[in-house]
Amino acid sequence: KIGNSWIKKYAFNEHLPEVLLLLAKNYSNNGMMEDATYMYERLFTEYDGSRYAYEGMVYLADQLYSAGDNKRAFQLYQNALTNTKDKQVALLAASRIAQRYLDEGNIKQSVKYYDKVLKASEDYLLQDKQQAYELANQLAKHNAYKVAIKIVEGILKKIGVDDNLYEPILYRLAKWNYELHNYKETQKFVNIYLDKMPYGDFADQMKSLNDKVLFEVNDNNSTVMLSRYNKIIEKYKDTPLAKKALIKKLQLLYRLKKYEKVLELSKGFDDINKTIVKNSVLNVVKKSLSNSCNKAIKYYHEYNLSLPNSYDE
Repeated sequence: KIGNSWIKKYAFNEHLPEVLLLLAKNYSNNGMMEDATYMYERLFTEYDGSRYAYEGMVYLADQLYSAGDNKRAFQLYQNALTNTKDKQVALLAASRIAQRYLDEGNIKQSVKYYDKVLKASEDYLLQDKQQAYELANQLAKHNAYKVAIKIVEGILKKIGVDDNLYEPILYRLAKWNYELHNYKETQKFVNIYLDKMPYGDFADQMKSLNDKVLFEVNDNNSTVMLSRYNKIIEKYKDTPLAKKALIKKLQLLYRLKKYEKVLELSKGFDDINKTIVKNSVLNVVKKSLSNSCNKAIKYYHEYNLSLPNSYDE
């Protein structure tokens, strides 16, 4: 009533479009949809092209989307985004489109619009850090790790160690970077976490991630790499991680021309590259020919290979 009285009394006031928008939002929030729609339409007609008209389009789109008119809602969101010259309204419209696509499971389109928002303003999505953190987790559940990482990295810049989000964000940055095979970034966040909170809630998961990433980050020192593989093989015995470490170890030994060691460790292990085994046998035989023909023949028979023609008697 007060709002309507104000409109009648100050029909030509410069603040009228703002008042119309406030009234429309208030009607909508209180379930008075016809009154809300009337105010929005009046705003669009009388103040076409204004910041408040385009902002009103976003809120009317919200109302329509809640009522199930998704097609009209998306049209209004897009109209506001495309035509407004106000950055904040554009960000509001783009973030709404991104959220609606996410709600509908269209992750590709959702990521596209969230990227637009983040490029235009790193801070816009971070106005409510808890809400932003939950959004990042929602995106990560759909494997949209890149945009999720951008969001939580933004939060991390704004909070301190004592913030309740600091610890879980470090963990998720390590985990999500690992999923993207960004192993150096993973190691960076693992190291920060274990340095600042070695007994934190995610310490065990971080240590496990650290072990996983150790043999993904190359070190020019082969001794160091072999030591890493051995530790993982011992610590995670009879697990897929141990098997992966063993494969990496055999590959490194092959590059180091430790052919007999490759053959020794690969016995009974079917997942190793057969070319590595065969070439290791051939290299061992080649070396043996100058010392022990019996040893060469032994390897040929053991690995079911044929002797070269030059070796026939």
